[in-house]
Amino acid sequence: MTRWGSHLVWLVVAVLAFPCSGAPRVPAMDVRWEELRPLILKRHVKIADDEGNVTAGVVEEVTDAHIQLRVRTVAGASATATENISRGRVQTIEFQRAQGKSRAIWSTVLALAGASSGLLIGAAETFGEDGGGAAVAATVAITLGGAAAGYVIGRHRDTRTVILRVVARSAP
Repeated sequence: MTRWGSHLVWLVVAVLAFPCSGAPRVPAMDVRWEELRPLILKRHVKIADDEGNVTAGVVEEVTDAHIQLRVRTVAGASATATENISRGRVQTIEFQRAQGKSRAIWSTVLALAGASSGLLIGAAETFGEDGGGAAVAATVAITLGGAAAGYVIGRHRDTRTVILRVVARSAP
């Protein structure tokens, strides 16, 4: 009975964590060049240029003429270089933004679910045997695993992709 109870708890958690409909698709926002600096400065971005090339890196500076990116020279290496992408070449800019409180909520919910199922499993395993050492170990392990899983699920649900489309200056 306890085994089925713990399976039921994890099934409910899985259904709540992964609903059928995914995260809402974020439409591209139109921004003028002058509005870019506070939105993307010091963020990791992917910039698509007019030739279809995508350059990824951390925005170091946004000037009237170009965007200065710090990019990795070799995949996975720590060596970096600076690349300037001129204003006329930039078409879209994509970056990740975290919002919401799903991490804290899911970590707490899954830690509590892990603690309760760990207590049930540990109590069932050690009932009438040498003592509660295994029950404590099972409770701690499942609680920590539940909290870690909740953090990962919450981080995934909190992350939104923002797409900025650079538009020309409007006439005065």
